Amino acid sequence: MLNYEEIKERLATQTPRTYKQIFANSWIYNTSSSYNVGTINGSIFTLLSDIDKSSLKKGDTVDIVNGSNVVGAGATIVSVSEPTKEVTPEDTRRKALDAEKEAATKAGQPWVAVLDTQVNPENIRNGFFELDWNNEFIEQLLDAGYSGESNEEIVDQWFRTIVSQMLEDEGQSTEREMGHVKVVPIDDGKSSIG
Repeated sequence: MLNYEEIKERLATQTPRTYKQIFANSWIYNTSSSYNVGTINGSIFTLLSDIDKSSLKKGDTVDIVNGSNVVGAGATIVSVSEPTKEVTPEDTRRKALDAEKEAATKAGQPWVAVLDTQVNPENIRNGFFELDWNNEFIEQLLDAGYSGESNEEIVDQWFRTIVSQMLEDEGQSTEREMGHVKVVPIDDGKSSIG
């Protein structure tokens, strides 16, 4: 571990640098230089936090500290592995939807999908649908007579039509309090409707 005086001494003995070099390199000294260890298996340490590549890399010398006691002075980093992210079924589903959207867009075909649905357990009347679509879908809606000042408004009209049709198909009245529909743009071609 370096203390403030050692860092100051090292910096003072370096050759003069340009402002650009100082500015580009100074952020390294402001990043976290300590990591919490989750597990130790022989000489393999699994860290609890993500590794900042600028502050821990192969060849670095580190001290391993337990509280205020140094338990491993001058250890050399042999390798740094990228963290493995557990792939959830939702990750797989979203990736498949992204691939479907890309394929439909390349083929010039309209595409829309429900990405997520959430219901407020405190008030069943409140919730949202997260939708994703491509430009070809918007063009199809415009050709079908839908209009609006934004893609979200056009999709909102279509979504209201779909909900009304589902109620009619089930023999339910469409003349009821259904709450309000709020369209919130999330990303390019994605909106939350709630």
